[in-house]
Amino acid sequence: MSEVYSKIAEAIKLRLQNVSGIGVIHTYPRAARSDKELQEYYVPSGSKKINAVEIARVKIDSNWSTNQQIEDVHHYKLILWYSWDDKNKSYVEFQHLIDRIRAEFNHTPVLQVEDKEMYIYKPIPAPNIIADERAGILLHYAELDLFITNWR
Repeated sequence: MSEVYSKIAEAIKLRLQNVSGIGVIHTYPRAARSDKELQEYYVPSGSKKINAVEIARVKIDSNWSTNQQIEDVHHYKLILWYSWDDKNKSYVEFQHLIDRIRAEFNHTPVLQVEDKEMYIYKPIPAPNIIADERAGILLHYAELDLFITNWR
């Protein structure tokens, strides 16, 4: 991971820790190949349900902003995994979690990355939620797009 990637991912993680109901947060995508790894990577301690977020950088778009200044727009994805549980309305719980994540970033569109302020380029839209399966476990899955801009 590049330094910039790591610093922004850590800053995103700090903001996600403010969100009520958030589970395990990884600053990079994980791959679970077995039920044991799935439990280890995606289940918060003291819980039996999968509740995890992975932070992944998709790309960086760079443009000339002004004379001798470059604007970088960092495109990140927040990849969310959540145990499916019809009896306890997990779909509704997952929607509420997504709303809280969106509010955390959309209401305060500044990201403190060490001593620099970076800005959320545009509000996070509500994503499409799909059903997915990992290691034989049915999960809710969503990707939230987060665009962060800075000048150099």
